Amino acid sequence: MNWWDHPFRTFQTNLREIDANLDVDAVVKFITGFGADAWLLNTGGIISNYPTDLEFQTRNPVLVQRPSGDLVGDAVTAAHAAGVRLLCRMDFSKVAPAIADAHPDWCFRGPDGHRQEYSGLVSVCPDGGYYQQGVQQVLDEIVDRYPVDGFFFNWFSFNEVDYSRTYHGVCHCDACVDAYRAWGGGELPTGRGAEGYPRWRVFARERLDELNRRLHDHLKARRPDVALIQGQHSDVVFHEANNAVGRDLWPTATGEAVSVARTHRPDVPVFVNSVAFVDMPYRLASEEPHTFAQYLVQAVSRSGYPSTYVMGTPDVIPYAVLDGASAIVRFHREHHDVYDGLRPAAPVGVVRPDPLRTHLARAAAARAEFEGLYLAAQRRQVPVDVLAEERLLEVLAGEHPYRVLVLGDLGPLPPGLVDALEDFVARGGRLLLTGSTGFRDGAQQIVGAGIGVVADLVQDEERLRNSYSVDPADVDQAAGAVRGRPVPVLGALHRVRARAGVEVPHRYLAPAPFGPPEKCYGGELSADATTVRAPRVTTIPWTVGRAHREVELSLLADHVAGELRRLLAGDAPVVADLPERVEITLGRNRSSNVAHLVNLTGAGRRNFGPPSPVRGSLRIPGLAPGTSVRTLVAGTAVTADATGTAELPVELELFEVVLW
Repeated sequence: MNWWDHPFRTFQTNLREIDANLDVDAVVKFITGFGADAWLLNTGGIISNYPTDLEFQTRNPVLVQRPSGDLVGDAVTAAHAAGVRLLCRMDFSKVAPAIADAHPDWCFRGPDGHRQEYSGLVSVCPDGGYYQQGVQQVLDEIVDRYPVDGFFFNWFSFNEVDYSRTYHGVCHCDACVDAYRAWGGGELPTGRGAEGYPRWRVFARERLDELNRRLHDHLKARRPDVALIQGQHSDVVFHEANNAVGRDLWPTATGEAVSVARTHRPDVPVFVNSVAFVDMPYRLASEEPHTFAQYLVQAVSRSGYPSTYVMGTPDVIPYAVLDGASAIVRFHREHHDVYDGLRPAAPVGVVRPDPLRTHLARAAAARAEFEGLYLAAQRRQVPVDVLAEERLLEVLAGEHPYRVLVLGDLGPLPPGLVDALEDFVARGGRLLLTGSTGFRDGAQQIVGAGIGVVADLVQDEERLRNSYSVDPADVDQAAGAVRGRPVPVLGALHRVRARAGVEVPHRYLAPAPFGPPEKCYGGELSADATTVRAPRVTTIPWTVGRAHREVELSLLADHVAGELRRLLAGDAPVVADLPERVEITLGRNRSSNVAHLVNLTGAGRRNFGPPSPVRGSLRIPGLAPGTSVRTLVAGTAVTADATGTAELPVELELFEVVLW
């Protein structure tokens, strides 16, 4: 196996020019004490921290202050002597103006023809000669000189936006014009909002994926023992966990990103680089320690590799997050055997919509549906993994643990995916479809869904206001009474009829007046189904996820989770009695089942505060009597009783890990 196929823990010192005279022995000592065993160090690209001989690279002038004149050489020697791997941080997104002047064809060109400059540097384009040929020469120079262990490329993208978040549009350099036409795209769009921009985004993703693959192949041909940490065609997939001023908190963003990568390629590690400062313009201000702790815990709970990212060195900017982060990293190191080979193992896969969906308005609606469905499962402790819509065919073609797939408001499905989903159902899988998923031309594409007629789409707020999904037995129209738990319908509704013999437990209660109160009656119970239960496919033909995301009613969470539990049909591997803001993730390593319990009670609008202590229990059925179940944080253990059930008391602050 490769060294990166086993868990490692990284500390990144993102150096400024003035930091090149750092004490490598002191930094390595800090890194090992922190709990890490890899050092991510600025090596080349914008600034070379070694004596490069390439005319299109810029040596750091501060290197003259080092006796050796070579920070990278000193660092790799000190790191390896302490058992620490040296990873090279490269940033090829910009070059010095003199280099740009010598190679104008390398530069990003905006729709106005101007190149992009920032902080005295000029942005380059991934389609230009620098990325296409020059980068390989830089990699060759480094691997020929130093026994480094890996590479990471920062800002590996088309430079639509600069560090100040100024939008520059789509690159119109000659290489981009030619590549886009050859791809079949025609004329390049100018930028966001322009006709053809969604199509260009697909092109850009494919170009970066192809460049990633070629750089990976080049590196492997030179040094197979060196890891590339980047995108889908790398040895290790990269994700950055960070915050931003003005951005609302999606509490499980880190876990979601890791889950998407791990479910797509379970054999490929995910490197989660957690940012210690609050935002890019505020690099000296420490992130909230509780938020940073969530980055790390969510990463490891989904089998990602933790990395801590600071500016400069820890003695120069002592970020407040480091003490708490070190405790989590050391825990990961102490339980290396638990995380070695850990893979996703939830019984339910929730499909995240492709962020590059053609219609951006539909993308926002589909994202809201996904988030609401995810939250409903999480808050009712139904363990789920997250699957990328754009990778779903690949997931279904391989081995996976999923008994239920949830597809929320995805609209018409490609024929190949329809076939794959029907094959999944034929082999015993189950589907929960919500909103518009699978509806095309007045019919449901998934034959097994049991839907005969799709009559109408209602997505007008006024037409849906005061409408409900109800159990028909709970409605007494003569008395104006609706008993039970009527569920408010928000967002969009497809009015459907089930085929004969298919169960319809909920129907549409049409709007009645909602004011004044004297007139609040008279809603008509429609024949339209709001839940259709075929033997292995349940359809909720309205945006129940978006509704839950909007109002977060417990009855909406219960509505979704109830259908998930019914589809699981008793196959749930764990049953929890815990507060709703505890997320359970499930994995399996080479010998054991592993459950992480992550306490999200500290989540606020923009950040995490301290989590509230949690008490409850976790019941694990289906075990051999006498099976041991233990917790790694609290250090407790129980054994399964004669019925094969283990009832485990749970107390946690930030997280707990349960092993059996």
